[in-house]
Amino acid sequence: MVLALMIGAITGLVFGMLKSSEPYQHAVAVAASDRRVTYGLGAPVMPRWFVAGNINISGSSGNADLQIPLNGRFHRATLRVKARRANDVWTYQRMEVEIPGSSTIHLLPSPPAPLDDGKQSPDEHQED
Repeated sequence: MVLALMIGAITGLVFGMLKSSEPYQHAVAVAASDRRVTYGLGAPVMPRWFVAGNINISGSSGNADLQIPLNGRFHRATLRVKARRANDVWTYQRMEVEIPGSSTIHLLPSPPAPLDDGKQSPDEHQED
């Protein structure tokens, strides 16, 4: 009985730490306010209790890799997040919602297309 309580307390503490982290909070807010996600799952979109993954922080740097289950009015999905922290600032490499039987919704803005026509961009300077 005491062992079960201790395991429950530790599990609750770990989930609480993951859920209070900036990557978790930010990703859930972005997903819940995205029209494509609310349309695909049905509003309101809320995280479920269980969260998987890890967050490692050392000083002002760190990384996060999370899988956050989401519930909507009609469907469930998984929010996948990968982020890095440098100088106390989180940047996101992956933030997407996977709806089973449907397409993946990418929540990060698309990077600009690279210049592949062999021409110089206006910011590049050649030295003669």
